[in-house]
Amino acid sequence: VVHLLWKPLVARFKKDDWNLSVKAFETVMSLAETARDFIRERTLLEVWPRLAGFLHSQHAVSRNKGKAYEVTAAFKYQLALLQGLGHLCCQLKVHEQGIALLASAVVPYLELSQPPRLQEAAVECLQDLACCSADSVWYFVATAYCTTHTRWSPAAPLEPHPLVSTFNLENRNVSLLMAYLSNMDKPRR
Repeated sequence: VVHLLWKPLVARFKKDDWNLSVKAFETVMSLAETARDFIRERTLLEVWPRLAGFLHSQHAVSRNKGKAYEVTAAFKYQLALLQGLGHLCCQLKVHEQGIALLASAVVPYLELSQPPRLQEAAVECLQDLACCSADSVWYFVATAYCTTHTRWSPAAPLEPHPLVSTFNLENRNVSLLMAYLSNMDKPRR
């Protein structure tokens, strides 16, 4: 069944009909529940770039929009993606490379200029993505919300990387997410 559905399903993500794209995304999520490993590579290669591309392009559009924006099809698609991508990643057992593509698209939605519902969904999405690869999520949040740069390398043979010495903790979304990531390392009782 997946073979028959896949090409027409992926084609739905190319169109500018966001309502149809929401339904296509819901279908991918349903397929992931039953055909996890079978669709993982196809999803990463054919669907992920389109979803990330949409989130990247709409980030600027949704910035500083009022309540009226929340009734648009684009907003509903953004919200559906942000609410579902983290869970989908966990179902498909996606690792660093796939997480990195999505995290880079989701992190801009932590900005306080985004609609509140998109901010909340972005925090939840990144928390879900952190369950798959906390390091990748930390890296993208750290590089996006740094206030000062220093050079850092975990070991001598590795090339130094820019690292945040302090985070922009004025952004409550970043504070919440960094606290979540910090608590992931603590042993549970």
